Amino acid sequence: MTRKHTISRTFLDAMANLDVDKAFLVPGAQVDHIVRELNHHPDIEPVMALHELGAAYMAIGYARASGKPALAISIGGPGSSYMMGAAISAKADRVPVLFITGDVPSRHRGFGEFQDAGPAGTNDSQMFLAAIGESHICHFVEDVPRILSAVHATLADGRPCHVQLPIDMQNATLEPQPLNPEKQLSVRQKDFQLPLEEKSRVVLMIGRSALGLVEPQALHAFVKAQQIGVVTDLSARGIIPESSKQSLGFVGFNSDPRALDALNSSSGNFADMVLTVGVRRETIKQYVSPDIPILKIVPEDLPSLARMSSPTAQNPQVLQTRKDWIASLACKKPLFEESTSPRTGVSYLRLLRTLTARLPTATRYCLDAGQIRRAGSILISCEQPRTLIQSDSLSPMGYGLCASIGAKLACPNDPVVALIGDGSMRMHGMEVATAIRHQASVIFVLVDNCAYASLLNREGMESHAELMAVDWAMFARSNNLPCIAVDNCSRIDDAVQEAIDTQGPVLLWVKVGRLLDAELKQAHQLEYKNWLSTLQNIKK
Repeated sequence: MTRKHTISRTFLDAMANLDVDKAFLVPGAQVDHIVRELNHHPDIEPVMALHELGAAYMAIGYARASGKPALAISIGGPGSSYMMGAAISAKADRVPVLFITGDVPSRHRGFGEFQDAGPAGTNDSQMFLAAIGESHICHFVEDVPRILSAVHATLADGRPCHVQLPIDMQNATLEPQPLNPEKQLSVRQKDFQLPLEEKSRVVLMIGRSALGLVEPQALHAFVKAQQIGVVTDLSARGIIPESSKQSLGFVGFNSDPRALDALNSSSGNFADMVLTVGVRRETIKQYVSPDIPILKIVPEDLPSLARMSSPTAQNPQVLQTRKDWIASLACKKPLFEESTSPRTGVSYLRLLRTLTARLPTATRYCLDAGQIRRAGSILISCEQPRTLIQSDSLSPMGYGLCASIGAKLACPNDPVVALIGDGSMRMHGMEVATAIRHQASVIFVLVDNCAYASLLNREGMESHAELMAVDWAMFARSNNLPCIAVDNCSRIDDAVQEAIDTQGPVLLWVKVGRLLDAELKQAHQLEYKNWLSTLQNIKK
């Protein structure tokens, strides 16, 4: 006789079948049944965070670093409300996270029960539906197969979803459910044909949906053979090495000037054909001039495309013309030399160059909000995919700190660095205890300027920027976290190496000036689509 499983176990088994091995949560009475099942599950380990929002950001970091779906769990009511910010980030950036939240028993809903998450209470399902576009309530055991099928399809499409499990449903039993097979991609067996014979300035624009569909080495060989320039969105950075001559950088936050010129018909040096694969429609509309021909390639055809590594079908003169065009854009790449003028604290340029020089290319850098994100997006070169993790669309404070923990648990053999400002540290710094508890050996690089420094760049906001100084070494000691402090460039090399050599998580406390280095600030202002300037002009 087949042994029945609880609904809690059924959902966990479905996620384990997708190769998920961590569940990020803050426990509570409404999810006790799920936590008990987690404690005995052979394939999924519970990761206990200190705050529901932190747990959900960790799940996002896990998904972004691994390329797999992720699982975040909380009670309903206050717990699900705290998760909402991360859920919105997952929706905006298309990150496949399953949010499971609890609720009071079904028979108690609608009677003013404590922490009622139904329509008479916080109405969690409608809240998630409005935020991320998909939410399911398990009212009956018979609902489970339908919900599992919908969840699997949504996660396979790279989107988040939500399931609300009342307490009585979590412990209800049903026959083991057939596990959905992995999504199979239909790949062309014949060579994929491209109408590029006479095109002399060709760009391949790649988005996040293309990740995992093709070997980066094969793709790189194809674009080198065909002399095609590559532009990525933020999430696809590193799908070919950004140090490659074929790379024209990325579009998004702090877009690379080379990419902007190649895609903008008013630049005078733009592409005569843009191939797109896995790029969101909104991104194409924002960055590619409407008069440039676009050929959309479905992601399933990318492996066939990458097999076209032989240039024999191309006119050698056309290939040379393409090569020369790509080289002509190289002068637009920002080059930085550290200023010799006196400065307060460590320069962002020196800090990031030291980190990237001493760490391997497989290192995962998790960017938080503010000045450090501006500096990191410009100075970190992605040589492999999924190595620069940031909130592409929203950049909430605290994201990078928490995401780094999820990234390290997803990729324990790769170094992980969290690049965070002191404003974000004040919001979510407590989660370093989660890293210690679960032995996530993250290098937490705290860039401290005792300010919401982004406000210093905006007229009339300076008086709101000041933050009280915090002794972060004392904070670290209270959490049993090693701390290395550095406040000048002469010590940065030794401090970075000491942090790298430290076993387990470590805090590298770096004191910097109030504003971005002058050279980085100039590069940041090269962004053609500066939303802040646009907003200020509208106000005027």
